[in-house]
Amino acid sequence: MKELLFLFFLFSVTLTAQTHDHADSLRGSLTPERTWWDLQHYELRIKINPEKKTLSGSNKIRFQILDTTSIPMQIDLQEPMQIDSVEFKGQKLTYNRDQAVYYIYFPETYDLVINKKEEILIYFSGQPTIAKKAPWDGGIVWDRDLEGNHFAASAVQGIGASSWWPTKEHSYDKPEKGVDLFYTTDSQYSVIGNGRLINTSYTEDGNRTWHWQVKHPISNYNISFNLGKYTILQDTYTGLKGNLDLTYYPLAIYKQEAKTHFAQVKNMLEAMEYWFGPYPFYEDSYKLTQAPFVGMEHQSNVAWGNGFQQGYTGHDLSNTGYGLEFDFMIVHESIHEWFGNNVTHNDIADMWIHEGFTSYGEALYVEYFFGKEAGQAYTRGTRDRIPNLSPIQGKYGIHDTPSSDMYFKGANMLLTLRQFINDDILWRKILHHIQEKFKYTTIDSKTIESEISKLAQIDLTTFFDVYLRQAKIPTLEWYIVDTKLYYRYQDVPEQFNMPLRIKIDSETLWFKPTTKWQKIEIAKNADLQIDPNFYINEIQVHSK
Repeated sequence: MKELLFLFFLFSVTLTAQTHDHADSLRGSLTPERTWWDLQHYELRIKINPEKKTLSGSNKIRFQILDTTSIPMQIDLQEPMQIDSVEFKGQKLTYNRDQAVYYIYFPETYDLVINKKEEILIYFSGQPTIAKKAPWDGGIVWDRDLEGNHFAASAVQGIGASSWWPTKEHSYDKPEKGVDLFYTTDSQYSVIGNGRLINTSYTEDGNRTWHWQVKHPISNYNISFNLGKYTILQDTYTGLKGNLDLTYYPLAIYKQEAKTHFAQVKNMLEAMEYWFGPYPFYEDSYKLTQAPFVGMEHQSNVAWGNGFQQGYTGHDLSNTGYGLEFDFMIVHESIHEWFGNNVTHNDIADMWIHEGFTSYGEALYVEYFFGKEAGQAYTRGTRDRIPNLSPIQGKYGIHDTPSSDMYFKGANMLLTLRQFINDDILWRKILHHIQEKFKYTTIDSKTIESEISKLAQIDLTTFFDVYLRQAKIPTLEWYIVDTKLYYRYQDVPEQFNMPLRIKIDSETLWFKPTTKWQKIEIAKNADLQIDPNFYINEIQVHSK
């Protein structure tokens, strides 16, 4: 029971009805003040003061003009952080604030031109929100290592990147040309960011600046920093696109443990490249950085804090034993490089695209190394953690975070879908296709549902409606009279068309339940078993 409560906190998405206010609409909707401009690049310069727990700096935002009718520009920054000034072509701009939104006004004399590329420079400062329990109740983590040195990091997926720097706080628009990150702090510390390290330089006041560069589009919550007294471990993985640079940043005091423990990153890459295709960010490298919290999927700079243990902090989330064969945080957070960082939802309502595929990816890791049945068992083993009290999919336009079922129910939905498709070669082809067709983009659930349906050549409309957009899963009712098996679906729409695989004695066959009672002939006293890899309820009733 203690572990179950712990896991509900781990996934920390409320199962009760959420209330939404004006601030949620400002954050979650595609306002005209957002959509008239397309984000191209961030150049973020931040001075980090871990003693005072403050940040100050600038963000140069490069953008392309899409429409000239919707001025001002919406930029998001949460209190207690504040914008100090805004510059455009050397001129100070005016702005006003509505909660976490700043509206920035361009000069009346300036004519915006469609497709023209411009840039705006925003100066900001403040003491950002301190995370209460990162990464779920997020913000900035200010901590100390065992030797008393500063140990800090960002962890803001839920609370948002605007909790510590001014940004376009909506997942639909990534900076197409990537980001340049300049982090400055006391020279005795390292600051690890996303992408590749371009250089470090010393300032006159004894600080040091770390310049990191990301060439690919990146979601703003993935833009991160890790500050500490790190050591560097380097390796290379020969993958589908050649040599991938691997760099690990454990705290210096854990160098020996990290040498052994982080070696399993190569196993993760081998399995995931098999299932999903090439690691998406070869140009930006792969990094694993020790953090003062359990972990987060920061693109090309995966945050890790799992205590050099297998499983999730030593726990097997599947209760099968397979969950202790790998470090959950290395595998889970790294799988997000494919689903989450490469293929990204364009509204948080579709967060299942990140978490469902990633949670199922854990089972694919198990399958790759321990066999298909082991992978199936891993996913089935998580079912007692699924409340089924609210749908996986949230509401659009109001920053509606879906229920925690997007993890384990999402994985079991995909396990079920694989049975429905009933072709392992095609299943792997579908996973590769999604990664390739939608790489570096944002998509909605209907797009990915339609693509899977097209490739599988199956109408999956009601399948996704049931598993994503209603709380209840399908229920199969059945009973036997003499040599006849009667069966039907409940808790599904009339058009629901998922067949089921059953085993009667030693014979495996398919049957196609509907919401109407049907019957098939079976042997008297036959042993009946529904394939457990279909995630349904099964109820034996007495009669019609």
